[in-house]
Amino acid sequence: MTAYQNAVEEAHASWLANETTADARWPLRQLHALYNLLIEHREELVNALVTERLPSLFHERELAFVVDDISALIKQVEAKPSAAQVDSTRFGDLSGTLDPCGVSLIVSETDTPLRHAVAPFGASIAARNTVILATTKFAGFFELFHQRAQESLDASALHVVEVAQDEIDEADVDHILVIDEDRSKWSKVLASPKASFCPVVDGLNLAVVGEGPIAPEKLAQLLATTNDRSQHKADVLTAVFVHVENITAISNALRNASDKTTTRLDSTVGLSSLLSLIYTLELASTKPTDLANILTLAREARALLIIEATSLDQIIDSARKIGKINQLALLNPASPKLAAYFQRWTRSAVFSTEGFLPMTPSSVHLPGMTDRTSPGTSFSTSFFSRYRLLASGKHAISASSVEEIRQSYLGKISPLKPEHPGGRIDFFKQVEYVLKGTGAVVGSLALVGIYFGAKSLRRRYL
Repeated sequence: MTAYQNAVEEAHASWLANETTADARWPLRQLHALYNLLIEHREELVNALVTERLPSLFHERELAFVVDDISALIKQVEAKPSAAQVDSTRFGDLSGTLDPCGVSLIVSETDTPLRHAVAPFGASIAARNTVILATTKFAGFFELFHQRAQESLDASALHVVEVAQDEIDEADVDHILVIDEDRSKWSKVLASPKASFCPVVDGLNLAVVGEGPIAPEKLAQLLATTNDRSQHKADVLTAVFVHVENITAISNALRNASDKTTTRLDSTVGLSSLLSLIYTLELASTKPTDLANILTLAREARALLIIEATSLDQIIDSARKIGKINQLALLNPASPKLAAYFQRWTRSAVFSTEGFLPMTPSSVHLPGMTDRTSPGTSFSTSFFSRYRLLASGKHAISASSVEEIRQSYLGKISPLKPEHPGGRIDFFKQVEYVLKGTGAVVGSLALVGIYFGAKSLRRRYL
């Protein structure tokens, strides 16, 4: 029996025994244990991930984001359930709730396992599933995380293992999440209705300098940090659209704020030779199909395109023809009304104003991201809709050194409070207490019987 098959067997047994659902505090204990694991072993976990392309600074940021996730999940589990919304429909009074799936399989094939393995692992724990976190590349980080998880987490309900694709059978689990860059190699697994795919990289990240007042140096600093070499290509900013009147000021400020040189991109520059530079490009002289290709190549090369535009409507028309956009940021809208107009006529997984999200929540690319209201019709409109995340304000983590980042997450989560007297206990503890109580009662009755029997005999013969 392989490690994966053994994990499936144990996870099923744990689920059928209600280990994750009978005890109200089970997810809290596991999430706190996961947090302590990450904090106590952060040095070796981060060192196992460091490469020349993704240095320790990047992975420390990833760890900080995961700690934020765990903190939010703990608050969700601790929160008192609010009254469910009840809708009066032709089906009667309806309301909805979220129940665990059962045995949850997460297959992660990425170079960012903190974000794309540990984070979904924590979310599935919070949902009260038994969880199998698997990968086909069981070395380095995953092997280390497996060892530490065995020491800290519920060994019967939570597993970190190596798996081969042909081992995965939909009949063995209740839910499958595959996280990878390449969807095609998982076609057999994803044919199952139980399976979902989360892409590591899904679309371009673009920014627009709006028509409001601008501070070129401040904008240039923001743009330079979002196109930093230490970022993952899923998060890197690829292009910024700038009005023709501001192109010179923004270009000069970017040249000062970045370590990249600036050059003009025209027909004399071969697209295959794009480097990690800043390129300026005139939107009016570029075909939409050419622009889409240039943007894709620029993302791979970590280049930053400054695209000169004559109006906001011209930018909207071009953005709608580019293809899939992950994040679209309108940095300085002239007014809320103009921001609403721009949002309405563009398409992206995330639309942000006042800033640029350093990473996009992976859940926006998953099916089923809808509101939680009950369906009042045979088919919900959310099934035929595309979820879009609207973000505003600055992101929470702005530290620029390893020490600053660590200070942002150390001590973020308080120790788990002891259970109050009379708190709920799990099923097996209840059985144990009932048996002990029954034994005590039977023993007491036996002693009482012996006492009165002896007393009766004494009266009879004395």
